[in-house]
Amino acid sequence: MIQIYICEDEKIQLEFWKRIIEDYIKSAKIMAEIVSARQNPQDILNDIEQCDNSQRLFFIDIQMPEYDMNGLELARKLREKNSDDYLVFITAKDDLAYKVFEYQLDVLDYIVKKPKYYLENADMAPLTERLKRIFYKINQDQKETEQKKIQLGSGSRKYNIAIEDIIYVQAVKGTHLVEINIACKKIQVRQTLKEIAEQIDMEEFLFVNKSCIVQKRMILSVDKKNRRVNLTGGYQVEVAVREMKKVCIEAERLGIRNAVHI
Repeated sequence: MIQIYICEDEKIQLEFWKRIIEDYIKSAKIMAEIVSARQNPQDILNDIEQCDNSQRLFFIDIQMPEYDMNGLELARKLREKNSDDYLVFITAKDDLAYKVFEYQLDVLDYIVKKPKYYLENADMAPLTERLKRIFYKINQDQKETEQKKIQLGSGSRKYNIAIEDIIYVQAVKGTHLVEINIACKKIQVRQTLKEIAEQIDMEEFLFVNKSCIVQKRMILSVDKKNRRVNLTGGYQVEVAVREMKKVCIEAERLGIRNAVHI
């Protein structure tokens, strides 16, 4: 079930968007519901604290001069809380589109409000087509991410990480942090290695030393002389002496050609 939030400072327009979106999800039989429709951006932030971790879609007006926070600032705060939320901006000024990129908000879509939409008996086909495209994008994205994930937090920031993307996880020396390494990205969170290990299938991972686990299928080769394992993405991780035999056995079991270098 997709939870939908709408933030629009003009009450009449807020009711319009609520009606249009509600009508569409009913007619298209989409598993979604509007859980919050607010004029004040702060109310949206308050409302998400009361809801569960369902997938969320936000329709946000950019210009909200009556409030301390505009739509871009609201979106930035939402991104800080959850990087997986879907954001759609609605605005009367299409020249504000560049601001979306400036804020690096990873927006799903951008709807330009037109005065004709609010006229009686107005043709809603363009808006309906836009909503169709938005929910199609969400559907495609969810199909691509229907892989097992773990949710990790660092302060108010939440990360949903696909387990199959993890290359290795390593405790950061001298801190209470662990570093999760995925392709072209490193994420640090305030959790223990033990807590991470409890959320994943350790049949797919391997301790190479007391502070590091690697995903077995990410192993490219093992350097016994220098006690290192070479991983996907150009990463190298030190292997403890007592773990070397186990690492070599796993590499050979996986059938990695010329995996072990003496």
